Amino acid sequence: MTDKLYSLQDGARYLGVHPQSVKNRLAKGYLKGTFVGGVWVFTQQQLDESKTATPRSGRAHKGSAYAQIMDLRKQGHSLSQISRETGFKPSSVSKVIKRETAKKIKRRTKVKSR
Repeated sequence: MTDKLYSLQDGARYLGVHPQSVKNRLAKGYLKGTFVGGVWVFTQQQLDESKTATPRSGRAHKGSAYAQIMDLRKQGHSLSQISRETGFKPSSVSKVIKRETAKKIKRRTKVKSR
């Protein structure tokens, strides 16, 4: 038995949310999908799983894509390995890592200046 496939628009209708909310769930890692020929495609099971994966607050949690990237980086994975494993472009992975590095430097600077 094969699952029915949903486009981004159909997935949004199925979930009862705006298409941008579906994109946000993808970006945060709450929803898994497949990017085929420039179009996101989801199975009904993936959409159903995203309903329970959405946290109540807008803050990232351990299952988010951001946390996944940082966990892989802490494990010593290279940029290309992280990109392959998460499915994000290397430039996106690089931006996340640079942002986190800048936050760490800022925190260290605050501690030293006190």
